Amino acid sequence: RHAISQGDVECVVHEQDLAYRSGTATTQATQTTPRSSGGSDLLVDADGRFAFDPVQVFRFSALTRNAHRIHYDADYARADEGYPGLVVQGPLLILTMLETPRRSSKPPPTSVQYRLDAPVYVGDGCHIAGSGSEGRATQLRLAARDIDPCATADLRWN
Repeated sequence: RHAISQGDVECVVHEQDLAYRSGTATTQATQTTPRSSGGSDLLVDADGRFAFDPVQVFRFSALTRNAHRIHYDADYARADEGYPGLVVQGPLLILTMLETPRRSSKPPPTSVQYRLDAPVYVGDGCHIAGSGSEGRATQLRLAARDIDPCATADLRWN
């Protein structure tokens, strides 16, 4: 739990529960082929599905000082951790989901709670959907590989 205060007012609270996998591969995952644009933008197709770029995931690791190899070394992620490819960071998933309300003309949400339920890999076709009444409460869901949700975010406006 991390809290940021200004004066005597608690402005931001960040709570997280982490679960780590063992270093041995216990399941055989399907192969995911990364698609790269060579840049750091999301790859978006005509249906609104998008994929994370390996360069974007690497840069986010550098920005957040996250040195875990599952985010930049695909061979390590597959052989040592049992993932099918590079793993997209949870905070990057949530920030991407928050682009939906940020790009609207509405004020930003005053509260965000999120949960990560399944990993997302570089190259996965992702889709974000929402429900609820914008302006009061909204839930966003990020789906990938026919898993819905991989991540959820509950947004509130006072």
